[in-house]
Amino acid sequence: MTVKDGDGYTVGAPASGTVAIADDDPAPAAATVDATLVAEVTALADGHSNPAAAARLRRVVRGMTGEDGGYTAQECRETATRHGVLSAWKPWCDEIARREAQAPPEPLQHPLTLPAVSVSAGADVTEGGDAAFTVTASPAPAADLAMSVDIAADGDYGITAGKQTVTIPTTGSATLTLATANDDADEPDGSVTATVAAGDGYTVGAPASGSVSIQDNDSRRLWSRR
Repeated sequence: MTVKDGDGYTVGAPASGTVAIADDDPAPAAATVDATLVAEVTALADGHSNPAAAARLRRVVRGMTGEDGGYTAQECRETATRHGVLSAWKPWCDEIARREAQAPPEPLQHPLTLPAVSVSAGADVTEGGDAAFTVTASPAPAADLAMSVDIAADGDYGITAGKQTVTIPTTGSATLTLATANDDADEPDGSVTATVAAGDGYTVGAPASGSVSIQDNDSRRLWSRR
């Protein structure tokens, strides 16, 4: 405070005084990084066989460490929802949200364990029957898990080769059924194979593939010339 010139008085000495005000609030906590989660996701990214999935995991890591190009918490949750892995990604997205809020880390109560997905083949079939495979996630997922299976076919029995999506419910297993065509052509027996493909939210377990044999039911026609 400073005394200013005015009427009826003179400015004496000292003409000003200062009072210091001490803040009694703790300094804001510096943003910290949960090194355990960062190492966990980094290892998953480094070992992933799917380049696109590995790139998404690395963006999760950058989001947790605050590096450029990382997901925000909202982007993390939206990406996880889009790929059907929100349950698996939840601790990671929560860590990004915690870093954004600069709150001290909370102890991880339930360390993340990604389910291992395996496939087993059902009984062999005759053409026209359904080839069945059981797809199992261990441990069972906390929410529905969308995963990919590669289908390969040997023989002309109406099986479309390529990738198919199987959703494993919280019970831990799902059945994949592939119909075979019943034709009139005598042909060699065939088979269909289902193989677990790498993806987000799970690892490839064992056995990773199974095959069902398809038996032809047409006899060879013999023609005679008169």
